[in-house]
Amino acid sequence: MKITKKIEIDKVVGFICDACGLTCAKAKDENGNDEGYEYATIKATWGYFSNKDQQRHRCDLCEDCYDRVRGFIEGELKGRIRIGHYDMLTGEDLGEEECQS
Repeated sequence: MKITKKIEIDKVVGFICDACGLTCAKAKDENGNDEGYEYATIKATWGYFSNKDQQRHRCDLCEDCYDRVRGFIEGELKGRIRIGHYDMLTGEDLGEEECQS
């Protein structure tokens, strides 16, 4: 006999950019079906010996805000930052690019 029970679950129904407050774009596949959301998450977890002892920081960014943040970081580091690339389907590491400003 099958036992059933009604349960409530939380489902992600969208993302709002923590920088600009706009809704992040919804990704579509080649048939126009919803595939997910286009956004970036930046996370930092600080250890015991940092000045931010055990703090955790996280923000979700739309693509435009991500590009602005990345541009700022690349400008500050003046070519010393490397961005890793990987295949989202296989997880294969495709190497790094050196960002030049």
